[in-house]
Amino acid sequence: MLQTHAKEVAEDAGISPDAFSASFSWRKRFLAKYQLSLRRKTRIGQITPADSDAVARQFRLDVLHVIEQEEIVEIYNADQTAMNYEYLPTRTYDTTATRTVWIHNAGAEKKRITVMLLADMYGNRKTPFAILKQGNSRRADTQQYNRTHQNGFGRGVWADVEPLMKKYDAEIYGNEKGWWNAELSISFLKYHFGSRDNLGEKILLLWDDFSGHWTEAVQAYAASINVFLMKIPPGYTSSCQPADIAWMKPFKLRLRSLWVEHLQSELRGHQNRASGKKFKLKGPSRDTLMAWLTSAWENLPTATIASGFNRLAIPMDKREFTAQDQQLYSTEIDGLVGKLEALHVAVDVGVDVGLHD
Repeated sequence: MLQTHAKEVAEDAGISPDAFSASFSWRKRFLAKYQLSLRRKTRIGQITPADSDAVARQFRLDVLHVIEQEEIVEIYNADQTAMNYEYLPTRTYDTTATRTVWIHNAGAEKKRITVMLLADMYGNRKTPFAILKQGNSRRADTQQYNRTHQNGFGRGVWADVEPLMKKYDAEIYGNEKGWWNAELSISFLKYHFGSRDNLGEKILLLWDDFSGHWTEAVQAYAASINVFLMKIPPGYTSSCQPADIAWMKPFKLRLRSLWVEHLQSELRGHQNRASGKKFKLKGPSRDTLMAWLTSAWENLPTATIASGFNRLAIPMDKREFTAQDQQLYSTEIDGLVGKLEALHVAVDVGVDVGLHD
C-alpha cells in the first residue's frame, strides 16, 4: 500500500516510474525518518478520536441534565459481553517457514456464553447474569414451564444449574441462541431493582442501544420501578460507557489468564497420571465457567470500576439527609430499651460492657 501510494505521488510530481520505484530500502528509510511502523489494528471504523471526545462531552451534559430534571439519586451501568470457552491465541511459536501452524484446542473455540455485568457509580459490583445456549422443548407447555420456573432449562440441566447459582452468586438463564433479549432485560431489572429499599427514588441506568433493552415492555417496566433508562450514543460506547472505558478490558484479561491456568492444570494432570495415552484437552464445564466469571468479576478493584464513571465526570450521590435531633434520638433509644426490658430481652448493666468482660 505504501509503495503504491508513493509511486502515485511521484507520478503526480512528474517523476517517471523508471526513475522511482519506491524500493524496499526507500520505504525503510521513509518509515524511520517519520517514526512510522507497521502496526496491528486496535480499532476500526469511521469515528475519529475528536468525534468521540465531542460526543462524550455532550453525553456528560445530557446525563447531568437528566440527573437534575429527574432527581436521580444513584447511577448504574450495565453491559453485556461474550465469555468464551477457550481463549486461543492468534500467534504461536513454530518452526520457521512451516506452512501449516497448528494450535491444540478442546474443540470449543466457537462456544461462548453471554454475560451481563452491572455496577454503580461507587464501583460496587452487582450479581452477574449468565446466558447459556439451551435448546427448547418440543412441547409448548413445557417450554413455558421451563421459562417460568427453571430459567429456560429442562429438568435435568436445571438440577445442575440451580446449585451453581447459589454456589457462585450468579443468575444463570438459558435460551436457544444463548444471547440477551427483551425478556431477560425485564428479569434483570426486576432482580436488581424491583425490590430495592429506595423504590420511591429514581435511579439512572446507562445502557447501550441493543434492541432488547428498548422494547416498550422493558421501558414500561423500568418506569414502573423508578428506573430511568438512558441510551449510550450508538457507536461511541468506548468513550461514553463506563464499562467499556474501565471494566471490560481487565475483566477479559482475567478470563484469559484463568483459561491459561486451566490449560496448565489439564497438562499437569495428564503428566501426573502417566497413563501413556495421548493428551486430549477438555473444554471447561459449567461449574468451571461460573468459577471463572465470579473470579474475574469479584477481583476487579472497586477503584477500577468507579474510574469509568469518573472519566465521564459523573457526580456522586448528593442527597441531603436531615440531621437527627440528639435529644429526640436519646428519648427514642430510652423508649426502645424500656420496651426490650419489659420483654426480658435486655438488661440495664449500668456501665458499658467491653468485648472481653
